[in-house]
Amino acid sequence: MNRLILTLLAFAITRTPSQTGLDGTAPWPVDRPGLAFDSRRHLTVMFGGGHQHRNRYTWEWDGTRWTRRDITGPPMRTSHGMSYDSRRGRMVLFGGYNDDGLLGDTWEFDGNQWLKVADTGPAKRLGFGMAYDSARGRTVLFGGGGDVGDPEFTDTWEWDGKVWTRSATTGPSGNLFLKMAYDGKRQRVIAFGGRGGGNQTWEWDGKSWSRLPVQGPPPPRDHHAMTYDSRRGAIVVFGGGMQLPNGDFPKDTTGAWLRDLWSSNGTSWTRLAGSGPPSRGGQPGLVYDSVRDRLVLFGGGNLNGTWEWDGIRWTQVDDPPERRLEE
Repeated sequence: MNRLILTLLAFAITRTPSQTGLDGTAPWPVDRPGLAFDSRRHLTVMFGGGHQHRNRYTWEWDGTRWTRRDITGPPMRTSHGMSYDSRRGRMVLFGGYNDDGLLGDTWEFDGNQWLKVADTGPAKRLGFGMAYDSARGRTVLFGGGGDVGDPEFTDTWEWDGKVWTRSATTGPSGNLFLKMAYDGKRQRVIAFGGRGGGNQTWEWDGKSWSRLPVQGPPPPRDHHAMTYDSRRGAIVVFGGGMQLPNGDFPKDTTGAWLRDLWSSNGTSWTRLAGSGPPSRGGQPGLVYDSVRDRLVLFGGGNLNGTWEWDGIRWTQVDDPPERRLEE
């Protein structure tokens, strides 16, 4: 069965109410959350995600603990996009999926409140790539999937803080469950992997997409996590689901969820670690905390807790609620 269909069914069938850790100190583990780093307030912000638990809350990680904000936000969702507009100091959130179906709304969060800013723009979708181009002041969105049986999207859209504009109709080969990040050193939006994209690396220059001949790429994958390490000037990729040569997910899932960590300088890829946090069985969120010089990883299908990479090793820095309650 197509993994997109499995994704939709898994989210729709699971009806466990949205919860936080029962001790009120950490979010439950969720799959495909929105995660972005607020460089003005020096906080990692998370919204949404689903699986065995639902997250309809806004959470913030300061490097020591998670704090749940007592604010009203967008409707609960998963497989959405979220990035930080550093010029305007806003989180930008778009689309995704919940029990009511696909979503196509745009929201912004200024650190105090969420505001719905658009209902028009890209078609409703999930599993797309999204990143903020700080040189051009644009949030860039590519690809994604619609209703089961419909063609996947190949269009590129840009949000300037007021309106969405379609900028291209073709792009990377992998257009579903790919990931994107902005390379600040090279001033390009980078896309990697995705369903049908294997291990290809692409870049967006504001006008068109082009495939990069990067040496030594990671194995083909989708459902991975990706961000940009501004101190080292490198795109970073973690984990994901392994792809067979035909783009399908292996029927034998033993070892099919990857745990490796890679970085790219735009010319070549380098494996930083062959193993890391236990297989996530889904798509986690990953950001680079530029203040503390740490990668922050949270979520995925079946792994709890918060993990950080300090440039040498992974460390679990926050236990899952279930584990704390058992101790």
